Amino acid sequence: MPINSVEKRAHYRRNHANVIEYVVTGRQESGPFKGVTINMSETGLCFFTYTPISENVAISIVKSTLPLHCKTGTIRWVKALDTDFYKIGVMFAQD
Repeated sequence: MPINSVEKRAHYRRNHANVIEYVVTGRQESGPFKGVTINMSETGLCFFTYTPISENVAISIVKSTLPLHCKTGTIRWVKALDTDFYKIGVMFAQD
């Protein structure tokens, strides 16, 4: 990381590639859907998926081998990388 760069995250993100299955709360076609994680921290994770999701939507991770202390969260941001391929940021629900 360059000396002048500033990390805006409150918690360090660890690179962690793993397949997850998740459901979307309040959606007619709620899943489970599959994604591949990129990184994670105490407060959130980032993953790739082929399923379009909107910001501020609640999700629950229903299958994963990740060491997650929380399996529910809210989509904080969505970046379309290609047609039907997305990078998603999740903030875990506060306990």
